[in-house]
Amino acid sequence: ILESGLVFKQYPCCGGVHSLLDNMIGLRQKEALKANEVREIECRLHPSRIAYLDRPQASESLEAKFSIQYCVAAALSHGKIGLREFSEESLVQPQTRALMSKVRISPADDLPGFGSEVIVRKLDGKQVSSRLAEPRGSRNSPFTEDEMLRKFVDCAMEIMGAAQAEKAGAALMRLDREDSVENILKLLAPISPQRSGVTEHRH
Repeated sequence: ILESGLVFKQYPCCGGVHSLLDNMIGLRQKEALKANEVREIECRLHPSRIAYLDRPQASESLEAKFSIQYCVAAALSHGKIGLREFSEESLVQPQTRALMSKVRISPADDLPGFGSEVIVRKLDGKQVSSRLAEPRGSRNSPFTEDEMLRKFVDCAMEIMGAAQAEKAGAALMRLDREDSVENILKLLAPISPQRSGVTEHRH
């Protein structure tokens, strides 16, 4: 492990779209991009990945995780991609659906297997772009501790709530400095209906 390193998936979707999402989110932040300013989003990636990721009409969660069109559109709409961006509510968001039709996929033999380039053409005629050889979380572009914590919280909050997930994640980041794992194990326990304020009725 120490020699080869670990690879982490930053987003809960196919790894083939991850560098596209890094590019799109990065451009949104750097250029203050807004969905209503965009005329076209060109996604350049290696041809080997296009066959199984070109899904322009993705309409359910699993299909959306393998759709360049949905993932890139959702990234621009929300500024992030987590589990909630693949919920039924997010899948039918009008702004995201409209953006999907503006995504154009281009094969690029000059890019490595998991690399990509995103070119955004705006209605005012301006153009911005971003290119990456590989996504965040790879061996050559590892997560920071903050990125690792955010990934944990996004997954864990679904069963234990955001506040407890933050505490549990912070405790796990200190694992090598803890004398006992007892407190960490307690924090990792999902919130019961009674603790979360939900009354469970049995019939």
